[in-house]
Amino acid sequence: MPLKIMIVADQPLFRKGLQWLLKMEEDMLTVAEADNGAMAVQYAKDIQPDVVVMDITLSVLDGINATRQIVAENPDISVLTLSSESDFGSVVKALEAGAKGYITKDAAFAELAAGIRAVAHGKSYLCRKISELILKNFLQSINDGYNAGLPTLSTQELAIMRYISDGKNTWHIAHAFEVSDDVINRRFQSIMNKADLYSIKSITKYAT
Repeated sequence: MPLKIMIVADQPLFRKGLQWLLKMEEDMLTVAEADNGAMAVQYAKDIQPDVVVMDITLSVLDGINATRQIVAENPDISVLTLSSESDFGSVVKALEAGAKGYITKDAAFAELAAGIRAVAHGKSYLCRKISELILKNFLQSINDGYNAGLPTLSTQELAIMRYISDGKNTWHIAHAFEVSDDVINRRFQSIMNKADLYSIKSITKYAT
């Protein structure tokens, strides 16, 4: 059975474009669209989608408050924030409201699809752009002596951390390992999980 997705954004062309892309995924089905937060809250209650892809900037009721209401009233529904905002303040607000993941609008569609699947199965997900910044700051704090040390990481994950420390981005790391960006992104998610960097406390700590 495909995952039931609701898209919440105030731009009709954006919603339709996203719906078209989701049609390419055999395990996903768009069951509803909403152009404001209040409508999203009502549709979530009536339709019970598995995942709500939620923009932050909405009329009537903004995406943060809409997320808070949806999660409070429907604990089985997962919210994935999709926003043009890439500042850590917006990320923290979304997660504090109950979103399980955060993706910026400049991310590749593959990241969005991965995020939808992750939150649908109860996992947390942060897009590559946000993950890179948090990992870089986390590693810097270790180098500065503010942490006891790295969690138990695989040889490849340790190598990735060294590349991040050197300021390399995802493309450079993927090229060095001769793998796809998606493979490196999965390694990022693994490191984030092992270091407990998905928690609001950690994100706030390393969002500097």
